[in-house]
Amino acid sequence: MIKTRLTELFGIKYPIISAPMGPFYTTKLTVAVSEVGGLGVLSHATLRGKNSVKDMIAQLEYVLEHTDKPFGVNVRTARIQTDHKIMLRKIIQNIKQNPKLREQLVYIITSAGGSKFASKLLKEKTPDVIHFHVS
Repeated sequence: MIKTRLTELFGIKYPIISAPMGPFYTTKLTVAVSEVGGLGVLSHATLRGKNSVKDMIAQLEYVLEHTDKPFGVNVRTARIQTDHKIMLRKIIQNIKQNPKLREQLVYIITSAGGSKFASKLLKEKTPDVIHFHVS
C-alpha cells in the first residue's frame, strides 16, 4: 500500500484511478483496477439507441457482483446526453437502496457538459460520495 491523500480519500491501496474512456464499456476494466488496489471507474458508455440508464444500472450491478472494492462512475452531462439528470437520480436511488453500492461507490465524475445540476444534487443527496467534474 502507498499512503497518500488520494489513497486515504478513496480507501484504495495505490494512487491509481482508471479513466472512464466513454463511449466504450469499461466494466471489466473497472473491476480489474479496483481488484488490484486502484480505483476503477465505469464509463458512461451509451449515447443513443440503448436505454443508457438501464445500461448503467446493469454495469453497476456487474461491478458489485465481481468486486468488493471501491470504484467510481462517470456520467456525461452534455446537452446531447438528454437523460443525464434521470441517470444521476437513478444512481442516487440505487445508492440509498443498496448498502453494498453505498459502501463501494465512492466517486462520481461528471463530464462533457455543465456541472451545476449534478454538483448541487450530489452534494445534497449523497454527501459521502466524492464528486468531480471535468469538461
